[in-house]
Amino acid sequence: MKTVLIEEIKHLAGLSQLWFTKEELESFTAEFNGILGMIEEIKKANVTEEINYGHAFDIDELREDVAGKSMDKDMALINAPVKKRGCFNVPKVVE
Repeated sequence: MKTVLIEEIKHLAGLSQLWFTKEELESFTAEFNGILGMIEEIKKANVTEEINYGHAFDIDELREDVAGKSMDKDMALINAPVKKRGCFNVPKVVE
């Protein structure tokens, strides 16, 4: 099993412009190595057998999808803190 060295954690932290104490680096190193150990255990699992669990619910019991009356625009906007030209006005979240 490959192990992560404290120098590798320092390198990754530096690339991310993160700075940690020696104790934090040692803790992260131990956690990463624990995760790698868990991955090795998962690799040992027998996944060759195919199991069919079926559906999570009985498809015959679903209700029919019927279009109904929807809310009008004025009612939808009644509690909007900021409206612009009949629409919700929200801050830009992408660049």
